Amino acid sequence: VLTPGQGVHGVRDIFDYTFPDGNTDTFDQIAFTNADATKLYLLVLHCTAMCYQKHTSEIDIVMNSFTVRSS
Repeated sequence: VLTPGQGVHGVRDIFDYTFPDGNTDTFDQIAFTNADATKLYLLVLHCTAMCYQKHTSEIDIVMNSFTVRSS
């Protein structure tokens, strides 16, 4: 659960999905809503699981920089 302030709140979810061919991809997504829940802000990152593991620190920087301001 994320609560960056100004009434904005949301969640971050990271999960792997294995396709029928055996390849595994990682999805990393953040969903925020404004204070009165009338707007939704979504950031989704998707790459192979191997790529995600290799670049986790860089991905975290990007995902943690996602900000919205409620008006």
